[in-house]
Amino acid sequence: MSDYYAMLGVPRDSSATQIEDGFRRATGATWDEERRRELQVAYQTLADPERRRRYDDWLAGESSPAPVERREFHSRNPVDRLTKRLPHGWRVTIDWIVTIVGAIAIVLAIKAWVVNPYRIPSSSMEPTLHCARPASGCETRFSDRVLSNRLIYHFRDPERGEIVVFETPPAARV
Repeated sequence: MSDYYAMLGVPRDSSATQIEDGFRRATGATWDEERRRELQVAYQTLADPERRRRYDDWLAGESSPAPVERREFHSRNPVDRLTKRLPHGWRVTIDWIVTIVGAIAIVLAIKAWVVNPYRIPSSSMEPTLHCARPASGCETRFSDRVLSNRLIYHFRDPERGEIVVFETPPAARV
């Protein structure tokens, strides 16, 4: 078994702050995932006063049981589980790609099924919308944008005063 104090580069009488500083220095100096796990076990053992006392007793030979065995890290993240054997840089890159693709998928799903912005190119709804083309007195430069909530109409009918956007029938398309 390795000497946890030597792994972290701290003396046996070091304080909790010194142990934490040693852990940060040691983990910053390595990219090897197995080495990082060993350093994590050493830090967890020395940072906990009870575990540290048992470890010190074991080092001194006063107690026969070995220190607490290292627990294997189990991630609930499926990306971590699928990429655990890849180098750290690849794992970070794959994690970023999955995150960005997931965010784009969420935005597109919301746009497709819940709320979608529409441009109303006419002034047919003048009390509600302000202008279709730039002119004096218009509050915008272009046609107004309207957010249409498609999901709500699965639960209730449209009410008076709400803006409802219809799809153009195929025969009316130019």
